[in-house]
Amino acid sequence: MVTENKRPDLSDGGVDFELTKDGETRLVQVKHWRHEVTVKEARELWGVVASERAAGAILIGTSGFTVVAREFAAQKDFTLIDGPEFMRLRSEVVPGQGGADGSDPMVAEGFAKHLAGIHRPACPKCSTPMVLVTRIEDTTIVRQFWGCKRYPECDGTRRLAFPYQSASRETRALVP
Repeated sequence: MVTENKRPDLSDGGVDFELTKDGETRLVQVKHWRHEVTVKEARELWGVVASERAAGAILIGTSGFTVVAREFAAQKDFTLIDGPEFMRLRSEVVPGQGGADGSDPMVAEGFAKHLAGIHRPACPKCSTPMVLVTRIEDTTIVRQFWGCKRYPECDGTRRLAFPYQSASRETRALVP
């Protein structure tokens, strides 16, 4: 059973969700980084496992792990999953396992609500609501931007800012 993190943000210890099977709970943390996860993050998660008396941990690092992090995890009930392995596991999810509404079983309900609530700007060329476009190389996000939902008929785009704002000169200077 998968349970999303119910801890307050400041005391979640980096735990994103929990997996429980046969009465044993494993704490799961996801690092979607452009660089390898280090032993520091592995040790921190293992500290939360110990304090909560969980059975083990799973750390997902989209860009992989340092050798020292792998050595640390190898001696424990601590699974490390890199980007290619995550994508392989993700591809094994059988279609139809989602909710009755067709939701993705890999997306927590809270995160799905967050995505649904994001303000989508209007296309500067045709005023259609835009969609978030993510370009991925291997397992790393290399670029995100707003693109017109009517693409390829309309090629309107906007830079992605957090949170989205109209691009003033000040915003352009701050956002790469």
